[in-house]
Amino acid sequence: MTMIERSSPKHSTSSPDMSKPSVWWPVPHRPRQWFSADELQASKRYNRPVRRAAVLRSLAQFCLLTLGMAALLQIDADVSWWFRLSAGISAVVVSWWLPTVIADAWFEYRHEPRLGHRPLSARKFAVGLGVAGLAGLSGVGAAAVLFYGSMSLLGSMWWFGAGIFVVAGSLLLGVVGPALSGLTHQLQPMRHTPYLTLARGLDVDFVVMASDGHEGPNAMAMGWRRMVVAVTPALLEADIELQEHVVAHELSHVRHRDAATALMFNAALEALALVGLGSVLAGRWGTAVVDWLETEGSIGDPRFLPVVALSVVVAVVMVRPFLAWLSRAHERRADMDAYELVGPTPDWALRQLHVTTRGDLDPPRWVRLFSSHPSAAERLELAKRLSRG
Repeated sequence: MTMIERSSPKHSTSSPDMSKPSVWWPVPHRPRQWFSADELQASKRYNRPVRRAAVLRSLAQFCLLTLGMAALLQIDADVSWWFRLSAGISAVVVSWWLPTVIADAWFEYRHEPRLGHRPLSARKFAVGLGVAGLAGLSGVGAAAVLFYGSMSLLGSMWWFGAGIFVVAGSLLLGVVGPALSGLTHQLQPMRHTPYLTLARGLDVDFVVMASDGHEGPNAMAMGWRRMVVAVTPALLEADIELQEHVVAHELSHVRHRDAATALMFNAALEALALVGLGSVLAGRWGTAVVDWLETEGSIGDPRFLPVVALSVVVAVVMVRPFLAWLSRAHERRADMDAYELVGPTPDWALRQLHVTTRGDLDPPRWVRLFSSHPSAAERLELAKRLSRG
């Protein structure tokens, strides 16, 4: 493992550069300026089927949710409330999980090997799907119990309790997230930490992810109180300048506590969306759905859980562009901070980072709208402008 020793940053931060690009607005997206035709074609060949599979998965989930709704309406309204609730939860989880299993299996054992990549072992694949299924069942179950329980206890104010649950759930996710990541990514403490100089003044631990043959030179910052920066084995084998840039980028997320900020905004926006959803479901829309389905009951009947789940998905999609815009601003700020800390990174190193991680080098406009990160071409253009300044 290469040790990184620095007595001072490459780039002085004594005087602010007023000409720096804004973190809030994108720089031009010109992928043909930064990547060759072969690289763009290879990226398209890898990512276009993945996007198509994601769309087909969503359509399959919608169709299964519709079929689940039809099956649930065959249950008599006089049947036990808990039975109806359990049936609704099962319908939602199966509708989400089954297409996910098929899409993930296609990705691991058809798409990846076709392009020369090694798939996960069957054991790791099964464990990952099992953990995802249990997490989905637990999450949907807890949300459904709260949703219908609050309807019973709070009447027309049910959305208040649900909003509190959304905020509490987001905060809990921030606390237990690193522990769950440790299980799913098999994180191991670094025996020697080469990044202490870069992390001076920050309370952060460095860990290494277990290699699964898929990862490129990458890292991620996570945690709530005690922050962790996890690096891939491929990053430790990369050029020293690329290591510095990637780690300095993640340390900016640690310094600004971007994960906590994103969780708080996510909780607040979803709670607001839930309030709006509650007023809609409790009013004419909920009654119209019941009338359209020509059945007895109300939107408060657990048999209508698929309708509620679909409405929540619509609400989340509506707030997603703003959350993605905020996340991209955090990423631009982290790129700028990395430049301030370790200086300009060579173009070839940044190109290597984006090409080897198999990201979409030329994503469509609608993908960029919902993406949590700026495109590769935007980030390279930003680095070029910073180096000019």
